[in-house]
Amino acid sequence: MKIGWHNPTRQWFLQPQSDADQLRLGRLARSGLARRDGIRQGFWVPEIAWADLAAWPWGWKNHRTLFGRYLKTPKVPALFRKPPVVTNLLDYQEEAVAYFLERNGKGFPPKGLFDPMGYGKSVMVLSAWALMRDLRWVDALLVVCPKRVIGEWYAEFRKHMGRPPAEDELLVVNYEAFTSVKRRRAILDFLLNQRAIMVLDEAHLLGNGNSKRTLAVEWFARQEPGRPVAVWPLSGTPVRNRLPSFLPLYRIATGAVVTQQQFETKYPARWKADGSRFYKNADQFTAIFRALFLRRSGRLKLPPKEIFPVRIPLNPRQREQYRQMAEEFLVELQGIDDATFTLKARKNAFSQMTRLLQISSDPALLGDQGADAADERFAALTEILEEAGDEKILVWSRYPGVLDRVVAAYPERNPVALHGRRSDRDNDNGKERFINDPGCTLAGISVDAFGQGLNLQENCHIAVYWDISWRFDKFVQSMARIHRLGQTKGVSIFVFVGEDTLDEYVLDMLMSKFDAQAEVTGVPEEGLGLADLLTRSDLIRLLKKEATA
Repeated sequence: MKIGWHNPTRQWFLQPQSDADQLRLGRLARSGLARRDGIRQGFWVPEIAWADLAAWPWGWKNHRTLFGRYLKTPKVPALFRKPPVVTNLLDYQEEAVAYFLERNGKGFPPKGLFDPMGYGKSVMVLSAWALMRDLRWVDALLVVCPKRVIGEWYAEFRKHMGRPPAEDELLVVNYEAFTSVKRRRAILDFLLNQRAIMVLDEAHLLGNGNSKRTLAVEWFARQEPGRPVAVWPLSGTPVRNRLPSFLPLYRIATGAVVTQQQFETKYPARWKADGSRFYKNADQFTAIFRALFLRRSGRLKLPPKEIFPVRIPLNPRQREQYRQMAEEFLVELQGIDDATFTLKARKNAFSQMTRLLQISSDPALLGDQGADAADERFAALTEILEEAGDEKILVWSRYPGVLDRVVAAYPERNPVALHGRRSDRDNDNGKERFINDPGCTLAGISVDAFGQGLNLQENCHIAVYWDISWRFDKFVQSMARIHRLGQTKGVSIFVFVGEDTLDEYVLDMLMSKFDAQAEVTGVPEEGLGLADLLTRSDLIRLLKKEATA
């Protein structure tokens, strides 16, 4: 069999030379993993099917040549010439810059940097870019990030380069810019006659392959004239929750031609006996990840981090409200079958679980205006504050009403609330006050608006989660606001969970992901998201227990 490799689309091209070859390729085509090309008289096979090809009889030398990249971790150079502008890099940061340079020098640019959060990925990118610019490999740097991180990138440039960027040197935009024709044209004008690297910060936000934002970025990132010469995704959590959410990022970073159907065919979801989900052949995708992307862990010696669950009993009115809604939800689930639940009812189940979590964290959100709605949580928070003394403490919540009530309850701490609302004009001032004012020792912060791009490691080492959700990336990203490079104290994380509620299950699920997350790839191996993790029968068993608690 003749075989060739098309790097721009990450595909193999195979031409059968015998009946046996035709039979093998026919089976692969029927499974959806091969596409016949009648003009060239061959078959296109995406990279994700490399293990299927590796199982065919190629001979030892051919096998090593064709599939060696998936069978070993790329060597990372240990030394390089230090850049003239970005100095004082740590060893693992120098190693990353060397990797970027070596790969670019050989015409194989790295496709992403997924070191854990707090490792200083931005300084590594800036250092690598500065050296490549000195070598005349590239000219400009285009950074795409969440809106609230834009200012951080310009600040990082001034800090590490010792000067503000030139207009044609650095452009930082948010992801929504690619859905606007006018703003997209401005980006293309910036790239005109320039060789630019496109950096996708917090790239896990592109996990939904059907969103307008993801499709627009994927179109823009194509290796065509007038577009970026390389695309570097950055994220401490390469996927939001599920393995398939890595597919759009893989396509954007590499230009790979592979469909959602092909990906799901190769890495199908399976259920374990305990109701949890895992992905068949996931280790084969890990091999692709290691060959293309750089991720190290355990290289940065941060102070210890401890997570303390704080079980909060529900008061009688709260418990009755929770039990009533759990029973109604239970009746609804028992009236449908598993197939209907999977196809039609899961979205509604997700909404119902959200309402149960809201009752647990703050029943006032569902109309209970009683003064005792959150007394137990305030009592726990007061105890933490008293124990902390004058230390700064941040309280994470998804709900603006909770943030306002927390701030109003402790005026003696000169607190600040950061909601992230468009109508708020003092968010930046509030952030600076919490960071720089010694008298401001409490901040109520929206985990949705400020869970990324906020660096508090030099000012705070205690965080409280008033409520939690099943989004693993939000949980770990927000936690990394204080547990990152520059932190010198041990970090304490307190998580409030309602006793005998879904809170306990969600926290168990989140904690299990720390163990399940593959050390090198950062891609969870199994158990990936509450709505996916629970079958109908499992959810029924859980609600029966809670309804009678």
